[in-house]
Amino acid sequence: EMENENGESTTGTHFEACGVSLIKDMLFDRINTPTRKSSNEQLMKVQQAANNDSEAFETTIENKKPSSSNPSPSDREEVLPIHPSSWPQLPLMIRPTPNTATKIRGIRYSSGKSTDELKGFSNKVLPINTGTEEPGSCLVVDFESTYFIGEILLRITDAPELPENSYHPESYFEGKKRTFQAVVRGKFKEPLCICNCVTGQTFDRRGNLPSKWIVNSFLKIFSLLAPQLEVNLSSDKPRFLAPLVATAQTVRVDRDAISTQRSTIEGDIIEPPSSDPSSILWEGGSSSEEFDRAQEETSISSRMKKRKKVFNQVAARKDELKQFSTEHEYTFEVSEPK
Repeated sequence: EMENENGESTTGTHFEACGVSLIKDMLFDRINTPTRKSSNEQLMKVQQAANNDSEAFETTIENKKPSSSNPSPSDREEVLPIHPSSWPQLPLMIRPTPNTATKIRGIRYSSGKSTDELKGFSNKVLPINTGTEEPGSCLVVDFESTYFIGEILLRITDAPELPENSYHPESYFEGKKRTFQAVVRGKFKEPLCICNCVTGQTFDRRGNLPSKWIVNSFLKIFSLLAPQLEVNLSSDKPRFLAPLVATAQTVRVDRDAISTQRSTIEGDIIEPPSSDPSSILWEGGSSSEEFDRAQEETSISSRMKKRKKVFNQVAARKDELKQFSTEHEYTFEVSEPK
């Protein structure tokens, strides 16, 4: 979910299993700014506005406080962890969704270097990478939830840089048709049916939707790309959910000594051919050199399409035999196109 400083709901991305937080419930908060690229001047204006808005912010928080001394979970979710003027990457702030089982275990550089010099981050305010970090300087969050333990790296194009970090002119987003990337890597704590694990967007409240025919036309087009998309717009908590493995941009599996290589979390995550043990489609055993060579020559997009088609069918059949293993490490890449 995304919210601005007034608590107005927009959108976000999370992973869910059987209605429970699975990998990482992220809540995005954003000051109202133009969606186009922000110049330094625009950022300074937003920061100045936030600094001058303390009284309004406190009034907003006060209005959201219940009459009793013990606020309910829904009331606590309305309160931002820190005032927007203190956001280290204003006008953006990312935090774990409140009142979930997700625990932040630490924040570190991808090289393993300590982040003690970073200011403003905590287990309630998490870092955003811009895509221009020098190798080893990407910020990674270690976390644990009910069913999963691992790490997550987040990139948003044109996110504000941190004065303590190191950057270079080249951008991860250069030449890519995306504005957002999340890479989640780790292990499941117990076997889970793949067909029950979904990714998508949920909302804590209903918003104002366009006319019904516009919404239906949009959903009809989107369902062609995600045939197992589940949409519920009529409830008090609308949601858009689709099978995780059939929706992720890239999926890789590290089967310990069997995998050919372990990709770095800050580098490009490449969809492997189905003949490679790092593919979630790999079923073990050996194959001929001719078959392996043919698989290697397939395009990355065709590998992705094959994986998505297979696991859309798994979701449609509700095949509970295919499960995530606790013995393997999984990498999921989710991105948002321009």
